[in-house]
Amino acid sequence: MGKVWPYVLPGISLPEMVILRRVLTLGLIVVFTGVVASEILTVGYVFNLVV
Repeated sequence: MGKVWPYVLPGISLPEMVILRRVLTLGLIVVFTGVVASEILTVGYVFNLVV
């Protein structure tokens, strides 16, 4: 289940970054990408531990 989770939450796609570039600065996009990526990894590991 934990291996499937990154595909369920595609929060850091290239089209989304292009759209966010119009609203946010590059630094905020980097922070957003890092937070979303770490969240997806953490949830995946937690699911693997629980299941």
